[in-house]
Amino acid sequence: MHARPSAMISEIARSSDGKTTIQIENPVTGEKADARSLLSLLALALETEQKAVISVEGVDEEAVLQKITEVIEGFVAEQ
Repeated sequence: MHARPSAMISEIARSSDGKTTIQIENPVTGEKADARSLLSLLALALETEQKAVISVEGVDEEAVLQKITEVIEGFVAEQ
């Protein structure tokens, strides 16, 4: 995943409720990243064609998941 969508996802994660846990998993490698960390997201090295597993837990989980999904879909549409 490129820096811009990674930064947007990280910003969404950091602005969510303090108790919200967000992880994105690269199903190819099994590695997981805390979505609050831009460097962790970049280190996942997700490719556009890959699927990612996004887990969100917390008070605002539905809204956070929707925002992250919109960022990813927007990025894929640009490719």
